[in-house]
Amino acid sequence: ELDPDQETDKIRVVTQCYSSIEVSSNVVDIYKMTNGETVSFWESDGSARSHWIRQLKMKPDVVLRRLAIAVASNDHSYMPQLVSVAVGKNRRSLEEIKDVRIPSNVTGYVSLLENADITYPYVQINIKRCLSDGCDTRIHGLKTLGYHLTKSKEVSVSDASAIWYLSLVTSLVTASMETNPALANTVLQSTQKALRHMPPLSLTPSSTEFPKFFSANILEEVDGFLLRIADCCVSPDAEMTLLAFALARGSVAKVLQALSCISDHLETQYKASLLIMSMASVRLRLLNRHGKPLQLHLQACDVKSKEEKSGPENMLNESSTGDGFLTESGRKKASVILSTEDQSCFLVTQMRIKVRLSLLHSGERVLLWLKRCSLYAPKVRKGAIGAKCGLVFAYMEENAFDAAKHFQRFNKYDAWDYKDYKEFVQKNVKINSEDEPIGWFELENDWNDADIRLQQCRVAKFLMVKFICTRQDWVAERLGVQSLTFSGYLCPTTDRLVDQDDLTPEAENLSRNAVSGLFLLNKTLFFIQQLTRDMASHRDSPPLKQKYLLDFSGLSLNLVWAFYSKLRKFDEEEVLKSRVLLLQLMQNCFPMLPNPLEQSVPNEEAKAAAAGPTTSSSSETLSQSVAAVGELYTHLCHIVDGPEGETLVEKALHKEAVRAILSGAVVFFPDKNVRREKLFHLMKNITEEDKPESVKLTFESLCNFFSNQDPSGLLLLPPKGAPADFDISPILAVMETLLHVATQECEVMMVDGSGGASRTVLLSLFWALQGSLLSWCYLQLKGTSSTAVTMDLARAILVKYVDQFLGSIKATLGSLLERYTGAEITDKLGSSILATLFRQQIILLLELCFLDIPHNSLLKSFSSLVELLRSLSTDTGDIFSKVDQETWHQPQQPVVLRTWNVESPHNYENSRHETTVYACPGATSFEVEFDERCETEKRYDYLEFTDSRGGKVRYDMKVGSEKWPKKVTFDAGPQLQFLFHSDSNNNEWGYKFCVTALGLPNITLSWISDLQLLVARLMGRLASRTLALKSPHEMRTVKELTPGKMSHVQNSPLWKSILRHGLCETKMSQTKSPDQVLLIIPRQSCILPESSFLEDCAHWDPSQEKATSRTELMRSILQAYKKHPMRHEIALGSKTDQAVNAVWAAMIYHTPALRSSLKAYVDQECKFCLSDELVQVYVLADSIRTWMV
Repeated sequence: ELDPDQETDKIRVVTQCYSSIEVSSNVVDIYKMTNGETVSFWESDGSARSHWIRQLKMKPDVVLRRLAIAVASNDHSYMPQLVSVAVGKNRRSLEEIKDVRIPSNVTGYVSLLENADITYPYVQINIKRCLSDGCDTRIHGLKTLGYHLTKSKEVSVSDASAIWYLSLVTSLVTASMETNPALANTVLQSTQKALRHMPPLSLTPSSTEFPKFFSANILEEVDGFLLRIADCCVSPDAEMTLLAFALARGSVAKVLQALSCISDHLETQYKASLLIMSMASVRLRLLNRHGKPLQLHLQACDVKSKEEKSGPENMLNESSTGDGFLTESGRKKASVILSTEDQSCFLVTQMRIKVRLSLLHSGERVLLWLKRCSLYAPKVRKGAIGAKCGLVFAYMEENAFDAAKHFQRFNKYDAWDYKDYKEFVQKNVKINSEDEPIGWFELENDWNDADIRLQQCRVAKFLMVKFICTRQDWVAERLGVQSLTFSGYLCPTTDRLVDQDDLTPEAENLSRNAVSGLFLLNKTLFFIQQLTRDMASHRDSPPLKQKYLLDFSGLSLNLVWAFYSKLRKFDEEEVLKSRVLLLQLMQNCFPMLPNPLEQSVPNEEAKAAAAGPTTSSSSETLSQSVAAVGELYTHLCHIVDGPEGETLVEKALHKEAVRAILSGAVVFFPDKNVRREKLFHLMKNITEEDKPESVKLTFESLCNFFSNQDPSGLLLLPPKGAPADFDISPILAVMETLLHVATQECEVMMVDGSGGASRTVLLSLFWALQGSLLSWCYLQLKGTSSTAVTMDLARAILVKYVDQFLGSIKATLGSLLERYTGAEITDKLGSSILATLFRQQIILLLELCFLDIPHNSLLKSFSSLVELLRSLSTDTGDIFSKVDQETWHQPQQPVVLRTWNVESPHNYENSRHETTVYACPGATSFEVEFDERCETEKRYDYLEFTDSRGGKVRYDMKVGSEKWPKKVTFDAGPQLQFLFHSDSNNNEWGYKFCVTALGLPNITLSWISDLQLLVARLMGRLASRTLALKSPHEMRTVKELTPGKMSHVQNSPLWKSILRHGLCETKMSQTKSPDQVLLIIPRQSCILPESSFLEDCAHWDPSQEKATSRTELMRSILQAYKKHPMRHEIALGSKTDQAVNAVWAAMIYHTPALRSSLKAYVDQECKFCLSDELVQVYVLADSIRTWMV
């Protein structure tokens, strides 16, 4: 199946591309799909549309080319009808790439993928639907075919033959040039003539015209030959040839080498006009190919609309379902100004326009569902009010937006008609300024939409579209446009060069053939810089097979610095622009730059391009690379610490130097130990205000690196298989350093209210390191493969770090309380690093509580913090501040948590049975609002909604009827299920609705109150696990108490009242055990054990339990309590009521005197008043509602 011309030493055919298979059900029959017998089959066992086959752990370096499954038509409803293929890097990020419909008469293998290039580790086959809407499915076989990529660097036979032939030819030509200099010019002219047909990037793997016989080895041989010719014939033509070939190869290193040679004589004239225009053409083609949907917003329109529902903003909705844009009567021209929401820079590459169709001559409007566009439009005659032609302008405007000035700028086009437009297009005017259109469009009478590719891609802040005339000006009374959509790019902040048009090389008039070397250098640098920027922006979401446009082999910082050093010798402003572009290019290439300390083989290309004499010594090459890194970093620091500059170019250079330092932590500090030590050195005194700007930027760069990319590299956590005596002191030293900085920040914030310029990066670093540390402990304690030694290390690190952190908290807050009041501390330290990280730590410890950790030790550590936190509270006599309590009592209105917009195809497909769940944690209700034009077939096609309580409603026919209201509210959360069912018939029906999840807003708490609640929750969980003896680690370390200590505990008052579980020496206990004490329920004269009754009270839910004799007695007791005045209930609901009842029952259960009072009250058939003791117990239980929130 593979191309026979490909190199056989680099690929090997593989028939089984996977190492294992997973299925959604019936795992034991997986082998029946791979045994080669189509008679056997794997049959699923589950609900419809939930079946899948996943090939996991694809073999490394294997590319999947073909994928097929075997089916049988005689399986009937078990036969797959609609199958999709999804791929991804992991199970949770699978993306569907293809849908395949299988005809019902097919028996045998059906191809799902053909000539694909799948390199992802996970490939999943989803059976979306079976024939006749069957529930389960059958797969009779599974086949894959691919090839294995070998990493052998040996030269193939075909390459060796071609290289041998080229070597003979080039050697003969090189030797002949010494005796015949004219031969060199002849070879150069022939090469230049061939390169005219090889535009930039034409010799890269991404090119569709890439010759198959041109392997990397052959390209290197050709490059070497051209270098020898250039050495023999030093001329601008030779340098141009090297540059053109490097651009065709897409080799960044070769391009920089060629430009470095050109920089030696920038005033020389080069015949490069065709090459520059070729670069512009390639750049425009790539922009058009990779443009993404661009959402623009209406800023202004120069005409009024017919009515409010037909304003110009309607045509910007991608799925417009109304009239679009209709002007007022008599206005057949219109201009609209568009921009992004924040008026940032953007670049439009393509525009799609759909015009408004004319109305029926009778005035009647018949609405249709347009299946592909998903929008409503009148069913009409072609022509009339739809726009005929128009112009598109892209421009900059830095002043505050003034619509009148914008329209005045382009008012010379307002008087144009169709004739003027045709004359303009026929002239094919060159675009020279922003006041001229960058695109134009004309729609034929038989077409109602068109894709317009703009003639020039220009970075702009505003886009103006002028509609010049309608299709039939003599008939139409207004202008109509249904929709406008755009494709392009949002430009980052660094590209907002505003008036620096000279820094953004636009397509200029290159009618002259010769250009200066500096002009060619800037054009080429900009071209490569833009390509690398685009690749960097798509690095996080690569396509299925990443075919790089550029080749980064041979690229090194040594090469970049050598080129940059040459440019530093010139003071001209144009050369300064070159330096700016080179710095931008370097930053885009940071991820591709090799680490000089990790290179085992010296880079010969970098050595050849580096300044100074070359050497074959590996150590000298390494020293040159390290020296280049240091010199470049020092130079950038010098720029940053110096003045910003006065000219726009100098400011741009300063800005790029700042960005390079911020993003170059790995590049400028390649050694990980040096990188770590540098951060600690800066961290100790970073709070000083007199630090140079470069030091602050370096600190921020290192913090960002360790926060986002390598937090474990800073912590030096124990490796796998670490010994029992592993030294954990370096880990604690790292956290101690951060705690010291956080403590200093608290002191600073109490003085001036801010934590300094580096506060944000410090918080990010501390957050990442603490999260990484506690997450590592969690994984070691939870992991089944962890050894006992690793788990002990994790416990030791956890306990010591928590003690370290709490010690710092107590020392800091204790010291501040001696100088400030609790209110002042609470007011100023709410956003401090220490307070923020304390909350994060408690949240993570709450998850660790369920594992085998020293619960008792941690409980003792946090118990020492309770009084300190109480002292920070305001002097209100309560734990919470008055502000918090006032906030709780305010009435709360539901807020919108999330919305979903749902629309079916028109026509929707037949035989559908699709289920969707709209889930939103915290939602208490859902609102569903239907479009008034929804309609389905009566009874056979319906929409069904099921709320969280199981309530179902079904709608069919038409919205607005008694059975189908326009708006429905479901008062149950947190999810809503939607089911759409259709049979085998449809008639241009469909549905569209909006689901809105509503919920109550969160209660606003001050940070100290929130911290107290978290500490209380953590201590409660730790105490619960301690009393339940849930820590085997602590149980192993606890020694049995001696009889003397045991008697001391038993004689304590606390043991008598609570811990003895009610075993007091009373007459009742002497005759009966607690489980034998009986309560008489008067209504049914049946008896129940007292302990059982109280346990039932603890588990009783008044909102759900059915009425029984037991629940009636519970309800009678509860009503008796309700007659007494209680505190205002802050927390309401069945869960809190149930918790209050459980606390009350526990207190009665553990107190014999109270149990006797309750028994006496029940014996009197609940007719007399409750005793004061029982009332006080219930009041106490009811008072803890707030703590349970």
